[in-house]
Amino acid sequence: MSNQQFIAVKSIKSIKNLKQLELQLSMAHQSLEEKDKIIEGLTLDLAHLLEQLSRIQPNKFNKAH
Repeated sequence: MSNQQFIAVKSIKSIKNLKQLELQLSMAHQSLEEKDKIIEGLTLDLAHLLEQLSRIQPNKFNKAH
């Protein structure tokens, strides 16, 4: 009978570990989504800067000559 009690306690502990793992995975997923949004924003910013640079460079070239 003590084996059955040990198994019951072990399974409860496994459930707690599983819930902790689920929480950690959820937090990691949320963090990755936030990082994806940051990267997407930086990519758009870079594209905008490159567009501005292409407009500025011809003007500088024309003024120099």
